Amino acid sequence: MANSSSKIIYLNLFSYTVHKAAVENEKNNFRFPVNAIEITGGTSAAVNSKACLERGRCDPVGGWFQEVGCSDPCFYDTEFSKINFKKIDGVIDLSNVLSAFSVNDEQFSSSNQQNSTFFLHTDDINISGNKNLVSLFEKLLFTFSNDEGENFEGNFSRTFAEGEENIGLPPTSLNSYLNIEKSLPGIAIGDFKNTLTNKYYF
Repeated sequence: MANSSSKIIYLNLFSYTVHKAAVENEKNNFRFPVNAIEITGGTSAAVNSKACLERGRCDPVGGWFQEVGCSDPCFYDTEFSKINFKKIDGVIDLSNVLSAFSVNDEQFSSSNQQNSTFFLHTDDINISGNKNLVSLFEKLLFTFSNDEGENFEGNFSRTFAEGEENIGLPPTSLNSYLNIEKSLPGIAIGDFKNTLTNKYYF
């Protein structure tokens, strides 16, 4: 596992040949080179820069912090090569929910309860699995307690009424699944209906 304090240095492959990029990566991280590469949207790891770069078009990454490195760095693999999508019944994405539960922002205070409804976003409501997920959540209620012990009740609502056009999904990790299996049932739950508002995004 990579040290979270490790300094990561990115080198732009476009301005280097494979050989020169490998040399540069090793030179900048000579104490303990850590290498990870990105190939067609997925990320893998290799023992050294040369082996790393020979695996395909990639960005070399080196990292070390106070002479402490990692030979088994953390990395993301977005190609889902080991996932059998036929065994997934559905995906529920909660990545756009957390901002609503920020007590510091007083989003759930006794005088401010505008986020007591969470909205259900789906790519295609005509997929039977999506209809089932939306129908299920529309029947559910939730209760949230803040740090002061105040309890708030809320519900889930679809982003469109019957007969209205579905606006589709917001930016969400659910899209990564649908890029592989378009018919996979899935919904994204968020504290917004039509417009995402988040102070951490521009």
